[in-house]
Amino acid sequence: MIELPDLAPFQAFERYAIELLVDLSRLLTVEKSDVPVVRLEVTPDGDGSRSEAVTTWVARNWGIEPGEGVIRLPRSALAAITAVAGLLAEQETTTADRYGRVPPEANALVAAGLERTPVISAAGRALAKAARRAAGRRPVRFVAPWPEGKRWAVALTHDLDVVDWWPAFTALRLVELAKRGQFGRMMRVLSASAHAGILRRPVERALESLIASESARGLRSTWFILCGTPTFTTMRAGDLTYRPEGTSARRLLTAMANSGGEFGLHGSFETFSEPAAFVRQRERLGQLTGRPIMGVRQHFLRLRPGATQREMAAHGFDYDASIGFPDRNG
Repeated sequence: MIELPDLAPFQAFERYAIELLVDLSRLLTVEKSDVPVVRLEVTPDGDGSRSEAVTTWVARNWGIEPGEGVIRLPRSALAAITAVAGLLAEQETTTADRYGRVPPEANALVAAGLERTPVISAAGRALAKAARRAAGRRPVRFVAPWPEGKRWAVALTHDLDVVDWWPAFTALRLVELAKRGQFGRMMRVLSASAHAGILRRPVERALESLIASESARGLRSTWFILCGTPTFTTMRAGDLTYRPEGTSARRLLTAMANSGGEFGLHGSFETFSEPAAFVRQRERLGQLTGRPIMGVRQHFLRLRPGATQREMAAHGFDYDASIGFPDRNG
């Protein structure tokens, strides 16, 4: 258990950092209590800026220090935690790649070579460890992370990017690789195409196999569906490549629905430049599936962090599954 300081004097981003850390630590928070418990104390140490590099904060364990019945956390760490968790550097940058996306190198963790390290989760664990050390004979209680004591969970998702015209899209991919001189990858694409039987409905056969595999394990997925009208330009760009009302697409949607999965919108390039398209595409997918569309993931992860999510929320979505990097895991 942990007793938090009065949060009223803190700025919103500081309250967010405190609540995030405590949530990740799984420490049970208590109000003023007759029973002595560990207290969290935020210590003043400057102007609250995030001037130190994230690598420095990680090396310092975010400044978390256990004492006798107290955990001390420097106030400036709160700005650094919010900057990392809130993708602040990505929101502030004006750079963009050829798709209009923020380059991964603008992310603070990528710049520090830490994109595959869960640094904020580790900070939460450090707070929990400090609470045990500071507690002495005081009670320490943690909230169960998931029902039945489960320690982690996974969300399975799939994007439906291509339905028809597989030979044409494979040819375009080969041309792209040839222009880049990536002949080894060209051979792998040709081999995979031959193995899949490119003229024998490879998408439908792959989907049937995937659904059967998940069903055998009691799993259900979220399927993100492109829901605009394709043109030659959108197909050449790898954006909208199929009509969701088409015969093949309807067969796939029916199979997904029968599997018990959820549908989400795979926002096309248009939604990036014209957010009102979110409404048209969301309503169109809802009419096709007969289900509410509450989630969205941007095609090619094409978004501006913060700004695009605000548009998603304004146009009726409950969650976004786009955050990530187009060229690496993290």
